Amino acid sequence: MTETVQADLPISVPHAVIGRGRELAVLAKRTYSIAPDGVCRPIPEQPPLNDDFVEDTVDGQEYLVADSELIAFKPGVDVVVKAKAYGPGNRPVNTLEAGIDIGSRSYRVRVYGDRHVILNGDRIRFSSPEPFTTMDISYRNAYGGVDCWARHELDAQTINPLLPYLAQDLSGTTFVAYPRNKVGKGYVINYTPEIDGMPLPNIEDPNDLLTPERLICDGPYKWRFQPLPAGMDWFHYTWFPRSAFLGFCFEERPDYPSPDEPPVREIQLGYLPEDGFGPKQLLQAVDDRFMNGASPWLILPSLKGDEPIALYHLDPEYPVFRFKLPGQLPKMWVRPLTEKEKTLKPRLITVVIEKEKNLVSLIWSGVTPCNLVHTPDHLEKVNYGVLWEA
Repeated sequence: MTETVQADLPISVPHAVIGRGRELAVLAKRTYSIAPDGVCRPIPEQPPLNDDFVEDTVDGQEYLVADSELIAFKPGVDVVVKAKAYGPGNRPVNTLEAGIDIGSRSYRVRVYGDRHVILNGDRIRFSSPEPFTTMDISYRNAYGGVDCWARHELDAQTINPLLPYLAQDLSGTTFVAYPRNKVGKGYVINYTPEIDGMPLPNIEDPNDLLTPERLICDGPYKWRFQPLPAGMDWFHYTWFPRSAFLGFCFEERPDYPSPDEPPVREIQLGYLPEDGFGPKQLLQAVDDRFMNGASPWLILPSLKGDEPIALYHLDPEYPVFRFKLPGQLPKMWVRPLTEKEKTLKPRLITVVIEKEKNLVSLIWSGVTPCNLVHTPDHLEKVNYGVLWEA
């Protein structure tokens, strides 16, 4: 089977040509069904490339349902897993660990049944997790969110004075949302008795758990000492550390960094460069790494596209669900304006696993330098081709 698509066809096909400065990129997407025997086969009707990001909101805070698939110049490979956790044999459990092995990367999340805060005087305790059969692996169930009790006091100092002068709707704007995940659960800046009964995260990083001792940040600038949110879905471009690559600043204190304070976890884990946090970031150019929209821990340097994958407790029947990426590379070519035809080397830039549908989508990018800066009008005249061989 072969498919060839030219640049003058509509974007509703799973191929595209993208320009950036004196570079051209050809994108090719292919979606496969995942059989129980672990074999991936192309589905008959291929979905198009998403030309824009898709968002939803929780309490006025946006989260990313799907990133744009027309981002051709990612420096790393996005691995995104949309899934639910299941108890072994689809039986109720109180807690389990779910996750993925792909290439050289292993990632796990701790999954809890519903829990809440219990106050005994000033002492904070967490209730025991309730039994659950299935749980969404979603940032809505991870650590984070908005401290609704601190919002009135802290936002009143910064946002309310602007309201008479701005026409924009600022109902979702707040300075008390957790910068790493604005739609989760459990983020508390200052102690208040009203946290009694507050829901706690269902999804956590096993190596960075929320504890009663860590529940209260003790100030708006202490968020960097709080647990990393756990998840495998898309990561919003306004969340830290992705937002740092867009030049956003997350530390207003002039004395940061202090020799008495360790660097943020993202720097320690290599998700962010050493100078990526603090006022200096405001003066830096946008870094290409913001184009990668997967969770920071699931952005890989490279993948060949034929790697074995193991999913742990993400299937109702199989505690470990194994399959292998299909290993099919597209053949790509492009003819920049005023130049000869060029054969491109495809590089895998995105893997999206939709476990509930048993689908996996792979997006490849082939990039070449060119003599001209290709505007959108120029791109309509660029000839290119993508060939798949099954």
